[in-house]
Amino acid sequence: MKVTKELIIEHFPCKSPYCFINEIIEVNADHILASYLFKQNEFFFAGHFPGNPVVPGAILQEAAAQIGLLAFGMYLLGNGIEVLSDLPVELPAALLTMKLPDVAALEKKMNNIFYLTSANMDYKYFVKPNDKIFVYAEKVFFRLNKLKCKVRIENQDKVLISKGIMSGVVIKAK
Repeated sequence: MKVTKELIIEHFPCKSPYCFINEIIEVNADHILASYLFKQNEFFFAGHFPGNPVVPGAILQEAAAQIGLLAFGMYLLGNGIEVLSDLPVELPAALLTMKLPDVAALEKKMNNIFYLTSANMDYKYFVKPNDKIFVYAEKVFFRLNKLKCKVRIENQDKVLISKGIMSGVVIKAK
């Protein structure tokens, strides 16, 4: 089964109002480029600088992680570009209950656990309601179930919003 951009969006484990990916523009073994439009009625705008709302940095980081680690990881694993290792990992009980789709095995309804391990992002500009962001993530490495990427966020005018390094880990469901 080839995992396409459309299949990733269809089976993306994050749902509204906490899904920050609208379209995967391009993806291959080395990088992903995807976008998200921050609509006027996003849940956080009412309380984050009322009268002059901006997207919180934590939400921008979440968007970068969803696109640059989760969606990209789903593509890499789902197409057999990368494979998971059987590593003995101890996780907090709360994480063990958080099951996300394994796109490579959708027919079998198998699950893997994805989580962010580190993010070092520098913020250069703000994002307002009705701004569209483009997240570009380039693979630094994928080994021992860890995906590390250089991430860059720009707006629709190609203004740099944020850039940095993010890492996440995938744990094989048993």
